[in-house]
Amino acid sequence: MAATIGVAALLSATLTSCQKDQQAAPVTKSTVASNSMAVVNATNSLAATYTTAAPISYYSKSNITISGLSISGGGNCIALYNCTNVHITNCRLADAAAYGIMLNNCKNITVDNCFITNVKSGVHVYQGSTIKVNSNQFLNMLGPFPDGCFVQFAGVSGGGNQINNNKCEDIPGVGHPQDVLSLYQSTGLQGASIQVIGNWIRGGQVQPDSGGAAGIVIGDDR
Repeated sequence: MAATIGVAALLSATLTSCQKDQQAAPVTKSTVASNSMAVVNATNSLAATYTTAAPISYYSKSNITISGLSISGGGNCIALYNCTNVHITNCRLADAAAYGIMLNNCKNITVDNCFITNVKSGVHVYQGSTIKVNSNQFLNMLGPFPDGCFVQFAGVSGGGNQINNNKCEDIPGVGHPQDVLSLYQSTGLQGASIQVIGNWIRGGQVQPDSGGAAGIVIGDDR
């Protein structure tokens, strides 16, 4: 599997740069640590202001940028189908019935500097390539199983795929989170592994109706 997925060796070398904070005091709905994203949910990397917008669904679009939007509600905040060369940046995505961002069979998509909260899963990618999910903030994935991931690659392949430098937190008791970062049936290339580098992770507790809640998971049931 290590030869085909092109990520196991990379993870062994890079997971030291990922942090799972187990020494912090427990966080509840009423008591939030000062460095929690419930307090620090906007940084210099995120937009200072947003333009309110309705949920977005694009089919077979290319060479576009989605920037500076605040989208709440709907099925998915942003859904792209068969799209290429799209940049999603500096958006606030919240309170969707399904995903913050759903990518279906898309190529060369970058998601960065976004804040995503109170959705089933943050970024869900199905059968794509050259997908970069970098430098975002995620708070409270609601699930339940099989959803509940901050980022899930399912059937992603090829080179240039990244999940880097994201800040991810589930506050206990808010939702039904699952694996924080999930690579399911996803494969990199020799010399172009899937990158999972520099992510900050806290929370991800197991619920009675949960399939589990690991920090980073490589799964291949083929």
